[in-house]
Amino acid sequence: MSILIDKNTKVITQGMTGKTGEFHTKAALDYGTQMVAGVTYSYAVFNLIVTIEAFLISRSFWSLLIALVLHGVGVMGCLADPRFFDLWFTRVSRCPRVKNHALWSANSYAP
Repeated sequence: MSILIDKNTKVITQGMTGKTGEFHTKAALDYGTQMVAGVTYSYAVFNLIVTIEAFLISRSFWSLLIALVLHGVGVMGCLADPRFFDLWFTRVSRCPRVKNHALWSANSYAP
């Protein structure tokens, strides 16, 4: 079985940032491919993990619709800033809450 792709085929991609992804995305656009939407590789992995966890917990294929919703959120975020998920993940991992977070509801460093 072959896959027929022509200049009218619309493409959704993942991992379109970074050196390699940018190179191949640019080559595809130069060739005339219609890129419809895409997310970064790290967001695609996050989407996959959340979807698999939801499926394993619920044991229902309806939970796979979560992947479509999450992909839509990722596309909207990547339209605003292609590295939005990477920046958010870095902020969460490197900026932990301080001890007085419950008091101020923010990361203040003085009481």
